[in-house]
Amino acid sequence: MLNELKTILLTNTVSFVLGLIIGLWLRGWMLKRNIKITPRWISGVVTVVWALIVIAELVNPAYQTSPLIHGLMGVIAAYFFKSGGGEKVEGTN
Repeated sequence: MLNELKTILLTNTVSFVLGLIIGLWLRGWMLKRNIKITPRWISGVVTVVWALIVIAELVNPAYQTSPLIHGLMGVIAAYFFKSGGGEKVEGTN
């Protein structure tokens, strides 16, 4: 039981850190190329990731995502899709 909990915590932590690194790299890459980072763009990325997770769950029944992740993605998508929602990210016009 304790080993399983350690494995889950380690996996989640590594995934979170990798996500941060990739997000920071992508943001820097986009800013260098003067690609506008708009709330709708961010919401679109979140929506695509959510759709991929849903497809993965349908294809592989053993794969299961926490309902908290689905809820969090819904909150982010709704916040940025809302008319005028979100704030512009630093470095955008």
